[in-house]
Amino acid sequence: MNRVGRIALLMLLGAASAGCGAAAGRRAEPLRMPSDPDRLFSTAPVSARIYPATRFVREGERSWLTLGVELLDGLGDPVKEVGVLRCRLLADPDVSTRPGPRGVLVPAPSPQGEALYAWDVRVATPEEQAEHWDPVSRCYVLELELDDFSVAYRPSRVRVDFEPAQGVPLAAEAAMTSLP
Repeated sequence: MNRVGRIALLMLLGAASAGCGAAAGRRAEPLRMPSDPDRLFSTAPVSARIYPATRFVREGERSWLTLGVELLDGLGDPVKEVGVLRCRLLADPDVSTRPGPRGVLVPAPSPQGEALYAWDVRVATPEEQAEHWDPVSRCYVLELELDDFSVAYRPSRVRVDFEPAQGVPLAAEAAMTSLP
């Protein structure tokens, strides 16, 4: 851009910005907060969700469940909160099967929600928050160790109960996709 073009651009920007200010002599009414406290927005979580990328992982001899947990505010946006994530991997009796007459698979009796694994993860200190919070997915991502990877091949579900330091406990549950 030549010198004349730059001068013209600067004059145009100066003229445009002159009209952006408040008119002289006008006074705006001060904004007041709603008088009804129930109308105020709260950043506290009101629900929880298992992040869809939750999966079983195996590398060499090490195996784990990568579990994503979202805590959501009243608008459905992810938020951080202080508390304990109580995580459980449960047998899923609704899809368990066993051979029946003529080789047909029928539901197998099993205890409702038999616990296969249980982990408790605290997210209370700045270090714990930094360790478990993933800024890309905007959820807590936990690597939960497994000593027996065979659980990845059976029908199961994951359940998380979040116990906040203050406020209402939350829960989320999701079916796990079994490995072939």
